[in-house]
This record gives sequence, C-alpha cells and structure tokens, in this order.
Amino acid sequence: LGARADVNATDEKGTTALYTAARCDGAGALETLLNAGADVDQQRASGGTALYVAAQNGAVSCVSMLLAAGASVDLPKEGGFTPLMVSTMRGHAGCAAALLEAGAQAERTYDVADGWTAMMLGAHLNQLGVLRMLCGSRAALLG
Repeated sequence: LGARADVNATDEKGTTALYTAARCDGAGALETLLNAGADVDQQRASGGTALYVAAQNGAVSCVSMLLAAGASVDLPKEGGFTPLMVSTMRGHAGCAAALLEAGAQAERTYDVADGWTAMMLGAHLNQLGVLRMLCGSRAALLG
C-alpha cells in the first residue's frame, strides 16, 4: 500500500483485498485496509460485501471492525440474504448478536424463501444457539 496501490482494486468477480481479509478472519489485514481507505460497502458481482462474508464465516472480530468502520448492516447479497440471515443460517450467534446490536432488521424477509425472517431460517436449519439469542433479543418471528 506504500506504493499507492488501489486499495479497492478487484478481480474478475469483484473481490477486493478487504473482502478476502474478512473471509479469512484476518483482523490485522482488515484493519490495515480500512485505515488505507478501503470501501467498506464495496460489493462483489454477486452483491456480497466484506461484512456479509465475515458474518457468513463467523468472523466476529471482523464483523465488529467492519460495523465500527460504518459498514451497512442490512446490505443484502444478490437474492436478498442479509448478513444477519446468513450468520443465523450458519449458526454464528456472536456475529448475529453484533449485527442486531448495530441495528440489523430482524424482521427483514427473504422473498425467495416465502418471506422468511432470519429467525425462520434459523429454525428451519435447527440453529438452536442463534435461535436462543434471537429469542432473547426479541427478534421478529414473522415478517
């Protein structure tokens, strides 16, 4: 980055270094890229963001850093899944809790899944830890 490389450069799929750091739970790399001005909400061709992939992979520290840097908490991936939905589906209660604390809309629905909320998706996939956390946060069951 000292050579003034483009911190938001992408590959053919729109993947950035920030997205890759978040996917790999690379908090140190993520911090360096954020400090260099990486676009926290830059989307891949599929619509995925660094926050989305961090939530998908259970990278709580990366989720927290991205939220603190101003990442859009409910920015959906292609098809409508939000970071909260994917973290719930994958059973990542810590990520889901951080997203809810940052204002994620628990009542938001995913149209392709008959209007299901994050809680419905978690129930369908038997993600008990996340469901307990969502119930404790009084997340919306019905959209």
